[in-house]
Amino acid sequence: MFVWDGPGVDASKPMLQSDLPGGTYTITMVDMGTSARCSYTQIVELTRPLELSAAVQPESCSGSNNGVITLDVTGGTAPYNFVWDVAPGIVVDDRNQAALPAGTYNVTVTDSRAGGGCPVPLEVIVPLQYDLELQAAIDDVECFGGSNGAIYVTVLNGSGDYTYQWTKGAFSAITEDIEGLEAGDYVLQVTDNVFGCTVTGVFTVEQPAAPMAISVVGVTDNDCFGDTDGAIDINVTGGTAPYTYQWTGPGNLLAPTD
Repeated sequence: MFVWDGPGVDASKPMLQSDLPGGTYTITMVDMGTSARCSYTQIVELTRPLELSAAVQPESCSGSNNGVITLDVTGGTAPYNFVWDVAPGIVVDDRNQAALPAGTYNVTVTDSRAGGGCPVPLEVIVPLQYDLELQAAIDDVECFGGSNGAIYVTVLNGSGDYTYQWTKGAFSAITEDIEGLEAGDYVLQVTDNVFGCTVTGVFTVEQPAAPMAISVVGVTDNDCFGDTDGAIDINVTGGTAPYTYQWTGPGNLLAPTD
């Protein structure tokens, strides 16, 4: 008589057990032909399937490169072989990984069971915990060489407590928004005073490509004293079209344009 003990055994099949999961099995054979009921016990360990999971520490701030992946490997036959896909911060044959930027990483783990190990792949995502983002509304300079530009900034995904540092050549400011600006590129660095993250943006204040200039194309004189058939034709360049015209002079100007 055979007595089986272990996960998934079928008591109706005393001689052969199949399709068993990994685990520890105890097989006891009892000699029913004698009154002594002699017995023999054998313990068999079936290797459990290789299983992978990962604990992840996110990258705290963009550029901090402090993400961590810690693998939990169970089952199979030790020792294990680890092969990671090449990526920034990855040591391809290490079990665990550190100093990682946010991103997606892939590893294949193979055990050492006889006859060839079983490779098990795993994809691991390291998220970015605090993803600071800058948005800006920009008022361009209205006239060439003017200084009425402005930049109004909004910081997203942070704590709400920020330090601002604007620079452009000799110009600097520590306010959230800046006004009275000349044309040019303004660099802003924002520090989150709670999370410790920083984000940098460059914002461009535009101006017309050239100053406004007026040239006289032609003048038509009046034929006689007191006539009103004279004309002045001008050309306007620079600034930002379309233009608005305002003429002043003697007489009644009829629907002046250019």
